[in-house]
Amino acid sequence: MRRTVQVIGALAIAAVLAGCGEVTPDSARVTVRPADGTGDTTTGDSPDEAGDSAADTTDPTDDPDESGGADGTAASPYPIGATATMGDYDVTVTGVVYDATDVVMAENQFNDAPSNGAYVRIDTAATYTGADRGQALNFHAEVHQADGQIVSSFDHSVVGPDEFSDQSDVANGGTITGAFYVDATADPSTPVCVVKSFGLDDPVCWAEAVTPAG
Repeated sequence: MRRTVQVIGALAIAAVLAGCGEVTPDSARVTVRPADGTGDTTTGDSPDEAGDSAADTTDPTDDPDESGGADGTAASPYPIGATATMGDYDVTVTGVVYDATDVVMAENQFNDAPSNGAYVRIDTAATYTGADRGQALNFHAEVHQADGQIVSSFDHSVVGPDEFSDQSDVANGGTITGAFYVDATADPSTPVCVVKSFGLDDPVCWAEAVTPAG
């Protein structure tokens, strides 16, 4: 009798475990807040959504009122002003000056002239949502040129106004605001990207807007 009870109990436990399924971690979710404030776009399944993914095949990024179908890659960048969640930061490229060379050269007499055509200024805001402190040095920027080259703000040491890397640390809810400068071609058709400097995260890219130099 005791052996029979043990066997029945083991079968019941196995049935319960089999019904639990696999839970997708919430860290796989990426949220984009469009510049026009129409709503959030979230990609990836949360634990509550995992069971419904097979029945609901609608991709929220297909909604033109939200991200316009963009996924934040260099091939499909977000519009300037959209906000993307990158780990513990909500990051927004607020504007791009595709030829800020005169401003950079006037900032410091020891700055070298750009070798790729111009200094591109990428105005960026990053709001920290973590529990420790947010640091500007966690980020750098890239320009993905039409010729296939990827040039970075790390490639050339240049002093420019309001540099992002010079900004102070912030606590939860604080925003780091500043500019990256990249020696690149002055081509408004090329996307600009923000990268987490320490990690394996893919860059997140923006495009589709030009602001006057200065």
